[in-house]
Amino acid sequence: MAYCPNCKKTFSDEEKLCPDCHIELLDDSAMIPMVVLTRMEDTSLSLRFMEFLKENQVHDYTMSESPDQEAMEILVPENQLDRSKKLLNSFLLENTGDIHDFSEDSIPSSGLSKKSMSEQYEDAKSAAVTFLSVGILGLGFAILSLLGILSLPLSTLSLWLLLVICIASIVYGAVSASKIKVLEPLAQSENDLMEQCRSWCAEHLHADEIDHSIPGIFSEETEARYFKRIDHMKAMIHHKFPDLRTELLDEFCDELYENIFSEE
Repeated sequence: MAYCPNCKKTFSDEEKLCPDCHIELLDDSAMIPMVVLTRMEDTSLSLRFMEFLKENQVHDYTMSESPDQEAMEILVPENQLDRSKKLLNSFLLENTGDIHDFSEDSIPSSGLSKKSMSEQYEDAKSAAVTFLSVGILGLGFAILSLLGILSLPLSTLSLWLLLVICIASIVYGAVSASKIKVLEPLAQSENDLMEQCRSWCAEHLHADEIDHSIPGIFSEETEARYFKRIDHMKAMIHHKFPDLRTELLDEFCDELYENIFSEE
């Protein structure tokens, strides 16, 4: 049997193209099973997450209604499950500070992050230290003032308001501290991947070889040469390091271009 890698429909071995998708059919012996990554009750959120998967080079995902009809299930190829889990946590961490433990039935809403894991880790660390310090100190002053041990030029109502604000600061600091534990290994893993990428690029990406791989490159205007070179570099790096996030790849290629073509 043959199957379409896009719509997943199966056809007889005599068929060569999918009549609906108009792409080449594959042998179903090479078909990779799909597994459930997570369930989302918010349809709009699930669509945003699938777009996030697509931006990060996970294209063979599908979405279907859960058996209880109360949520949408997102399925990914089994060989991309581990990477998709990391992407899901990256998707969640930016706005909520939560991660998905892959045993729950739904996940909270969140935004997309364009920051590196190291930047997110440093942000969370700074927020935890700042809010916990301010909250604990302020809470101490407020309690001592309410007990009459300290005398602050504030009314009783203002002191109670200060107390509430300090408690909120401590809670926010604790949430940021919980993010640190999650982000630290992710940041280390991403840093290790970037180091491998830099070493590989230093060995394999050189100006002459890049230009030789792009037909008619010197007949182009300077701006056109830049974009063609960047696209070529991105394609080569993505082929070697498919787990590198799109946002990091874009930023890295801009930096790399300056180093490789610095004499122009």
